[in-house]
Formats: sequence, structure tokens, C-alpha cells
Amino acid sequence: MKSKLLLLFTALISNYLFGQSQGPNSPATASYSAIGCLSCPGAEWSNWNNIMAADGMYTDASLNSFPNCFQTSCYYSRYLMASNFGFTIPSTATITGVLAEIIRLSSTSPDVKDSIVEIFTPGNFGTNHASPLLWTPSTTVITYGDSMDVWGLVLTPDSVNQISFGFRIMIRNGSPTIAFTPSSVDHIQMTVYYTLPTGTFSQTRMVNDFMLYPNPASNQFTISDLRFTIVGVEIYSLTGEKILSQQQTTNNKQQIDISSLSPGIYFAVIDTGKEKIKRKFIRSEY
Repeated sequence: MKSKLLLLFTALISNYLFGQSQGPNSPATASYSAIGCLSCPGAEWSNWNNIMAADGMYTDASLNSFPNCFQTSCYYSRYLMASNFGFTIPSTATITGVLAEIIRLSSTSPDVKDSIVEIFTPGNFGTNHASPLLWTPSTTVITYGDSMDVWGLVLTPDSVNQISFGFRIMIRNGSPTIAFTPSSVDHIQMTVYYTLPTGTFSQTRMVNDFMLYPNPASNQFTISDLRFTIVGVEIYSLTGEKILSQQQTTNNKQQIDISSLSPGIYFAVIDTGKEKIKRKFIRSEY
């Protein structure tokens, strides 16, 4: 009986699916729909290549007041599209989710919102993930999807690795009084989550072995590692700039003070001396 149980346990472990991710990746190709068509409806995007990096340089769409729309003078935009994200997901992987992140702002209108937000593969478009949140005059990072959300599509490693795999967004101005308000996007990036049938424990972690909590956090969060001592923690911005470093050599639990950070999305890189673990967290305002 013991030998049968051991064989069953070994089989379960060898076939266990370990979650991994690739990204966030920036696009190498940017465009907008109906480019060059002056008679097509929808406000055009200017300087659309600016979405390739989080550098404070924006692409803008100047939206007319609602419900006015004649050719490019329109209360809604054309699709702003980002693709060619450079994913190299292993062919044996199962795609479990896609997370898209956008840095955006709207300068004057009190009623600019997402209209349509989708990921796409050749000939297929995902479910609309438009956010109900208003675009604000201050720069804001908005996320769509998560590690368990495939946006209603059947995604494969081949489909997400293609240069034609991408993200698109259309926005609209609901104000009947404020016209030609510029709304801007600084950067678009995506992360693909997947699982691999492997027994190599060093590639990833069981869910309960490593924790970062609370997330979102306002003033501090705690990192807990049940397997290894935490040697150090580094905090990086979305643009890859290291903005905090904290060292520790004796415990497997560490509290990180983030009260000095501005609200937004960051990455924590945790060093155990045996491996480095990357986790995204949100610094909330409250």
C-alpha cells in the first residue's frame, strides 16, 4: 500500500502545473485604425509611436463634444493599436491569462471614458474590458485583465508569440459642452501568464510558499518566504528604474516601507540567495 501511495504522489508531483509569466513587455509596433483615411469616422491619434516607452511622451486624440462626429472631427477616437510585444512563450505552455497596462490622462473634459478595450490575434478580438473609470488630468496607470483572464479567446503560445498579437483601445468624450479635448496615452505594455508541466521546483513557487501582502498597500507590505531566508529586496518602477533597496540576512519575513512612493504600480525583486522572485504590487493612496 505504501509503495502505491508513493507512486501516486510521485505522479502527481511530476505532472503538477507551475505558473509562470513573461513581461511586462512593451510593443515594437504602434498604429491606429483607418490610418490615412480622412473621410472615416473617429478622431485620429498623433505621434502614436510614443506608446512604445514610458517616457512622458504621449500620443494624443483630440475629441469633439458629444454627440458630434463628422469624419476626423468626432467625439470618439479610432482604435489605438499596439502589437509585436516580443513574447517567446514555450510551445508546451498553456496560456492562463493576459494583463494589459496603460498610462493615460485627459487634460480638460470631465467625461472621457474607455469605449472599447480588447486584445487581439489575427482575425479574433477578445471581450471588451473597457474600464468605467473616468480619464483624469493626472497621469494614471490602469490595468485590464489578470493572470486567469484570457479575454474570451483561445490563446496558444504560437498566437501570443506572433508579431500580430496585440492590444487596442477606443475612447469617447461624453461631454456635450467641451470640444476638442486632448486625451493622451504614454505607454502600453502586456504580461502573459502561463503554466508548464514540469517538476523543477526552482522555476517557480507553490502559492503558499511565498507571499506579498497586503496588495494593494498604502504604507508598507510584508514579504514572507517559507523556504528561504530573504537576503534583500529591491523596488523598481514601471520604467525599470530602481527606487528602493533593502537588505536583510537573518529572517524569512520582511516588512517594506513604501510610504515615500507615489501611488502606482511597482515591481518588487526578492533575493533569497538561491533565486530571485519578481512580484508586481500596487501602492495605493489610502
